[in-house]
Amino acid sequence: MNEKVSTLLAEALSICGSAPAIASPGLASASLGGLDIAFEYDEALRRIILWCGLRELPSTAGSEVYEFILRSSLMGSGIGGGHIGLHAPTRTLLYSLELDEDGLDAPRLANAMQRFAEKASELIAEVERLDLASRMDTPFMANVIWA
Repeated sequence: MNEKVSTLLAEALSICGSAPAIASPGLASASLGGLDIAFEYDEALRRIILWCGLRELPSTAGSEVYEFILRSSLMGSGIGGGHIGLHAPTRTLLYSLELDEDGLDAPRLANAMQRFAEKASELIAEVERLDLASRMDTPFMANVIWA
């Protein structure tokens, strides 16, 4: 992460009441709205990428969960222009948003980060609700043994 982007990120997080933890060159993280948000900088594309883990995709997830993910990810509709994807090794659903560095200042970036954290919280709640609902819809099978 270059010095300009590092400063921009620190200023934006200060507005949000948080501070970045630099993990490695090009990668930082912070807590926003109770969520761990990662920030990555793509120098070639001059983009700041925000991402966070929503939750592990349950192996028993019903079609409602998959349909919600596909519907939400269609051109970023309903998720603020972001994307939901699956980190296969951990089966973790990730929510990400890419921002062009050009035209960003600290207040705009802070606003985008706050909206991102709010949307991530909403997505977590909705995936959990759909997962619970799909498990509740599963027919209960029981064998009764009469003596």
